[in-house]
Amino acid sequence: MLQQKDINKILENLLPTKDERRAFEECQNALERLNILVHNFHLKYPFQNLTLLAKDIKADKVPTLEEVKQNGLNFKGGLCYTNNIFFCLFLKGLGFQAHHIVGNCNHPNNHIAILVQNVVENADQYFIDVGCGYPTYQAIALNFMDESPVYQSGFLQYKFTNKGDGVYERQNLRNFSKDGTIFENVPTWATYYDFPTIPQEIEDFRPGMPKHFNGFLKKFRIQKFTDTSMSTLKEEGLDLVLLTLSREGRTTKKVIKPVKLVCTIQNMFPSFSKKDIDSAYQHWCYFRKYKVSQL
Repeated sequence: MLQQKDINKILENLLPTKDERRAFEECQNALERLNILVHNFHLKYPFQNLTLLAKDIKADKVPTLEEVKQNGLNFKGGLCYTNNIFFCLFLKGLGFQAHHIVGNCNHPNNHIAILVQNVVENADQYFIDVGCGYPTYQAIALNFMDESPVYQSGFLQYKFTNKGDGVYERQNLRNFSKDGTIFENVPTWATYYDFPTIPQEIEDFRPGMPKHFNGFLKKFRIQKFTDTSMSTLKEEGLDLVLLTLSREGRTTKKVIKPVKLVCTIQNMFPSFSKKDIDSAYQHWCYFRKYKVSQL
């Protein structure tokens, strides 16, 4: 669990101004407060694998609970495992009935998310995911029969479908390819992941995580979300590129030379030190078998 001083520190980061704190305090119900927290967490905490890459090459890649807490309290974020476990702990500290759930994103049992129960009414259920490359800026009510409304998060449209037996599926409206190219044909709905609404404890799913973390060792990823865009620093062949996608579908791409890597990342998220970034870059080159360039 998080201590009260930790809860206060997170709230100060998510609600930095008096107006934001007043709006939060004046919310009519718990769902309104929950949605503010989910939205602001996306804007403040990156989805990234730099802390994974920066670890000693021979170290256990799955974060301990203490590492999850420290990455969260230092505003560094992480992958789904770190961000959603940390946010779940935070919600529990605020009195929400929050639970970990495990979904399937291209592979079985590789995506951690959150289920919050009894938010507005007894036995209601809301799905939360603050650890994903495609943001979900609000809690999703799982009270629909077949299909949820279509949601808009900046550049992205998505919906959820009820597969039965407590299993739900997220679908994204795809009008761009993975490299950011806009499709000329009509956009289509594509399944991104599915998840059963079965609460689990960390010790239930942690043993199966190493193989999924190993899949990120050859990737370089840090994402910054706003209400209207997504900026992603990622690998592309031998290069690192900064890809920005706007709500209107405009895409810009800029190659980031190694000498500009530190300032580029620190402009996105100042919480990362030069040492963090240097270690992450060197280990990424090691796993990709590239020659290391000077930062």
